[in-house]
Amino acid sequence: TSVSFAAQLATFPLGLLYFHQFPTYFFISNLIVIPAATIIIILSLILLITSFWNILFEFFGKILDNFTYWLNYSVEHIDYLPFSLIKGISINVIETFSIYSFIILFTIGLVYKKIKYINYSAIIIITLLSFDLYENHFLRETKKMIVYSLDDNLAIDFIYGKNHVFLYNNNLIKNKSTMRFNIYNNWDNLDLNDAIYKDLSDDISINIVENNDTILKINNNMISFYEYNIFIADENASNNIQNKNLDYILLLNNYKDNIYNKIDTNTKLLSLFNLSYKQKTKLEAININEKKIYNVRKDGAFIWKK
Repeated sequence: TSVSFAAQLATFPLGLLYFHQFPTYFFISNLIVIPAATIIIILSLILLITSFWNILFEFFGKILDNFTYWLNYSVEHIDYLPFSLIKGISINVIETFSIYSFIILFTIGLVYKKIKYINYSAIIIITLLSFDLYENHFLRETKKMIVYSLDDNLAIDFIYGKNHVFLYNNNLIKNKSTMRFNIYNNWDNLDLNDAIYKDLSDDISINIVENNDTILKINNNMISFYEYNIFIADENASNNIQNKNLDYILLLNNYKDNIYNKIDTNTKLLSLFNLSYKQKTKLEAININEKKIYNVRKDGAFIWKK
């Protein structure tokens, strides 16, 4: 039990930094994992030693295989318990070092009965909590559009405070690994509430108003976010585009050629793919060269802040 708590105390800040989560039943799972890991190491060494004798090798191999299966089975079932994992916790590197400093100073004060070290640790934790409150206040004022850099996928966040609308295509949200590593981590960092999901392949109509001001209006491919007009140019572009000033046009790799006569030289073009020579030539014909185009795949996610 003491090893379990010591290990968790030493590693949980790194777990928060890299994985944004905390296992609440670690003291139960570690009581299984720690002794089981010792047995697995011993069995593995025996397996290595007996690798020249097939009968013994197969015998200990089956024991090791069954024991490892039992260990994984036990840990998975603990993970299925209610509230087994606290997710969505986000800290930065400075906060990680601050937590470690708190742990070290508090431990020194406790072990050597030095009240000044406990006071130092209290100052650190109060400062950390104050910074977190300030950060939460700052994030509530966030007004941001993020066009993520993903292969063959459209993924846009329209963020207003802690709320946001997530626009996507190609059933992106079913791809759990892509969502976890490219999208969810960013949501944790921004401390966002649950998203409103909208699939571009569906007929979309959404109108979000706060204090009599329209924050976000989506009508299929046409989007108004605060005072900015955005158009998503895909295979349906000719059906939905309107003759109005566009601040941004997002080029998907299946957009129709007749989009060119709708592009104004003041419009910012965001390309989700690498343009072909033919496409570059057509854009240059309307006085838009490659330098005026932001290539999301090449240059990374496009972030607009108000």
